[in-house]
Amino acid sequence: VDFLNTFSELVNGKGRGSVKERTMLHHVVDKNLWIFGEEFENISYNDISSDVSLKTILEEQEMYQFDSDELGEIVSEYKINKVPDIFIPIKKNSIIYIIELKKPKVKINPKIINEIMDKYVKTLSEINKKYGVGDKKKIHAIAISDTKTENVFTMGNLETDGLTIVPKSWDEIINATRARYTQKIDDLNHKLNQSKWKDLETFVLEHSDNKE
Repeated sequence: VDFLNTFSELVNGKGRGSVKERTMLHHVVDKNLWIFGEEFENISYNDISSDVSLKTILEEQEMYQFDSDELGEIVSEYKINKVPDIFIPIKKNSIIYIIELKKPKVKINPKIINEIMDKYVKTLSEINKKYGVGDKKKIHAIAISDTKTENVFTMGNLETDGLTIVPKSWDEIINATRARYTQKIDDLNHKLNQSKWKDLETFVLEHSDNKE
């Protein structure tokens, strides 16, 4: 919760205009993915691709089974030299997450959503149709900045279309995460209050192998 409060000041405070996306914001976010939801809590920096081209991701992640000739065809057919900010393949539920960051004061608008669709989501969706036989993956993209325009809406539906792009403000993400962790703290305090051990010292003494 302390981290969220500090992070909120970074992206929403008076100095947010001087925050750089690639050299500052990016390096904080890709090491604290838990702020995006519970499904990201156990994702480590080593599990993701940060600031890496789609071509390198397809080569290294081995999400689809294709040989070098087929990869060559993909290279020539699709624009896979594009570089998403953060790419998260979560195999357990077969969803690919793409997080696109914009520096504060750059509003998320329909143009940005369309760019994400054209550069990443559409390309991955087409590759998915061709090479994901028996293992098709859904694609969930999140576009984030401190603000967004009123005429920007979620594009696509994850369940029916297999893809979606969601515009988010940092306040939406931070407030939801703060509420989640505040509830966890309240639950933990409740369990501590209901415990038969009234202090930590008693608990340690009763469970210690060496009670001397």
